[in-house]
Order: sequence, then C-alpha cells, then structure tokens
Amino acid sequence: RILLFIAVIMLLKSNSYGNPTAITLSNNNIDENQPSETIIGTLSTIDDNGGSYTYSLVNGEGGDDNLYFMIDGDQLKSDYEFNFEARQSYSIRVKTDDGNGGTFEQAFSIVVNNINDVPTGLILVDINGQLGNTIDEGEPIQSFIGYIGVFDDDEDDEHTFSFVEGVGGDDNDEFLIQDFELRSNAVFDYETKSLYNVRIKVDDGNGGTLEQVLTIMINDVNNASIATIANSDIRLFPNPVNATLHLEGIPNHSFVRLVSVHGAIIQEWEDASTNTVLDVSSVPAGMYWMTVGSNESIEINRKLIIE
Repeated sequence: RILLFIAVIMLLKSNSYGNPTAITLSNNNIDENQPSETIIGTLSTIDDNGGSYTYSLVNGEGGDDNLYFMIDGDQLKSDYEFNFEARQSYSIRVKTDDGNGGTFEQAFSIVVNNINDVPTGLILVDINGQLGNTIDEGEPIQSFIGYIGVFDDDEDDEHTFSFVEGVGGDDNDEFLIQDFELRSNAVFDYETKSLYNVRIKVDDGNGGTLEQVLTIMINDVNNASIATIANSDIRLFPNPVNATLHLEGIPNHSFVRLVSVHGAIIQEWEDASTNTVLDVSSVPAGMYWMTVGSNESIEINRKLIIE
C-alpha cells in the first residue's frame, strides 16, 4: 500500500508540471568598451506552470560565443570588454531549468553598440610614416617637423589639434600647428638648446579629447665644410638680426660672405672694411655663418641668426 501511495503521488506530480516553452531576455545589446560583469539583460522563462528557474550557458547550436558572457542568477552579464570596430554581434545558448525535470534551451544574439572611442595617443611621423620628431638647427621659421598622428579606433573621426597649457607645454610658443602638421616658429640652435617639449590637445569632434606631451629634438648640423671658427676681435651685432647688420674689427678690403649651414653662399660683399653695415632684410630667417676673408685669404667665421 505504501508503494502504491508513492506511485500515485509521483504520477500526480508529473501531471501537474509541464516543460518551459521559451526564454526571454529583457535586453540583448551592450555598449562597446564596458568592463566585464556589465549587466546586459534579465532572463525569464515562459512556462504555464510558473515557478522558479535556474539559468546556465550550454553548448549547442548558437552557443559559440558563450565564453564571452556569464549568468548571475537571472542576469546575463559580460565576461569581456567588447570593441565594436573588432566585432558587432555574438551568439549564446541559454538553458532554463524548472527544478522538476523540465528544461528548455534557446539561442540569443547579443549586439555590440558603437560609441565614440576617445583618442588614446599622439605621435609625430615624417612623410614616410616613420617616427619624425627632429629638425635641423638653423632651419627657417615654418619649417616642417612632422605630421601629427593620432591613435583612435574610430578611423572616420575628423581630428583637430591645438596647443594647451600644462605640464610639458613650456615650449609651445616655439612651434606652430597647421592642420595636422607641426612646424617651427623659431630658428633653433643645437648648442643653445637641443630638446623641446610641447603639449598638444586632440579633439575627435565627437566629445573625445586627449592631451599629450611630445618631444622635438634639434639636430646638430655638421659644418665640417666650413673653416674652423677662429678667435678674433671681429664683432657682428645685433645677433640675432632682422634687418641691418653691423661689422666691427675686420681688415680693410676684406670680403664678407653669408653662408648657409649646409655651405651654400647666400650673399657676398666685396671690399668691406671695419664698421661695415650690411642689409640682410631680404634673407630668409634661419641660422647662417658669416665668413670674413682678408687679402691673405685668412677666413674667420661667426654664427649669425636672422629672424
């Protein structure tokens, strides 16, 4: 009689519970770049009998991407930081269990939302795309130094650049930004200063900004083609100069040459003498050598900055 009673109870119990027929997910999308364990949506079960349910990720059709997710109670959470630019959708397979032998499995598609990615870095490159953060000493103002490159997952963003105050921005005034090019705003002299820092801000036009310090190095130009600088009483002033240059202490009937740092003669004056005044207003800004030669062909060189 006892065995018969138990059998009846089990029969009644099995007849009172049906299997779950569907699973629903309250939300099936997540913004990119969210941290792991971000809640995506809430799971629920469709079952005529009601009750409480447990959920799990299971292998099977549509479950290829289960490893990127986790289930906590009835909440589906991320187990990965998604990147829209890398991939936009994932597939998971979820199982619900009513605790009475009734189960159901269902696949879901999880969509990654594209949001604006903030720029992550800046770099200076030359025309060949290689690191390019140097400039030769003596180059004139507005000389090209490098293109400003930006690291940003959103390749279609239109970036703008500007100098900003802050740590590492002490030398901002020595440079110019033209579109995405960094150019000089001074004539640099390696022997005076060989390293400069600027602080640049990039704006992606969609609310994303980044500030970064970039270093510019001045190249020491090899002047071996020009005679060794000699000690002399010859004076050039003012130096730097922007229009009129005065020379003192040169022998009568000397020649004077203005020579580029690469050895090219820019201008030449014959039969100069002490207290000679030279007009250099038409000469482009830059660093030069002023070479003075006497009748005995003794040449003396002085460094000259034209602004």
